[in-house]
Amino acid sequence: APHVLAQEPLLPALQWLIAWMRERYGLLVELVAPPQVPTGPEPASLLLFHSIRHLLVNAATHAHVKTARLAIAQQDGVLRITVSDEGVGFDPASLAPLGGHVGLASIRQTLEYLGGKLEIESVPGRGSRATLVVPIQ
Repeated sequence: APHVLAQEPLLPALQWLIAWMRERYGLLVELVAPPQVPTGPEPASLLLFHSIRHLLVNAATHAHVKTARLAIAQQDGVLRITVSDEGVGFDPASLAPLGGHVGLASIRQTLEYLGGKLEIESVPGRGSRATLVVPIQ
């Protein structure tokens, strides 16, 4: 985890992550977010950060894209964080427990621990959209 997450809220850590993704994977990430992103205690921020990082790495390595979008919205006590790309996509039905996509299954379990859920929209050949939905504590 980046050192910045221990000292700053989630948003600066995500800005660090975006720069890291560009350096490491050549992935340009567009960030759409409010000026402040409430996430609750540090463990929740850390879990969200790791989930977002995993989704962006998936976009860089599996979707075969050079750009992705990270959008954050807060409404009615719920935080929605969406990572989307216009890459190769996949069949969401392939997310069976203990099957392929172990990383996505791990994200789903993490969000359930936080009282949230993972929403996946994807069509082969038409990109993917993964949304982390988490109640704000």
